[in-house]
Amino acid sequence: MTLIGNARMRLSLIAFAIAVASCSSNTQPRLPADREAINREMPLVADYENKRNEIKKAVSILAMKGLFDNDSGKEVKESLDIEYVYYEASIVSLARGEMNEYRSYVALAEKELNRAKSAVVARVQSLQQ
Repeated sequence: MTLIGNARMRLSLIAFAIAVASCSSNTQPRLPADREAINREMPLVADYENKRNEIKKAVSILAMKGLFDNDSGKEVKESLDIEYVYYEASIVSLARGEMNEYRSYVALAEKELNRAKSAVVARVQSLQQ
């Protein structure tokens, strides 16, 4: 696995452990969102996934060619790791029908995705000089 893949696996396990712990302390069962509510949000999910995939593709190309320096690589990795956690939390919130929470997590994930994109753009610009 790649460095980013290993970090995501660890973050997924941490997020899963937190989710399990919070579920065990919650006494009221949560009802899932209805299909119509989830379906209404699918254009936002698809749009976000497209943005996410574009950034990940650019990161992969730069990484494969060894074009990240320590600072830019670290910045992109940290942003994508944090973005991953927020994105996963948004999907869980959507499934639970917690739309305000869902949108808040999407906004946080987008902020980190934009931070990663800015770091990638800055790195490409520095390589062109």
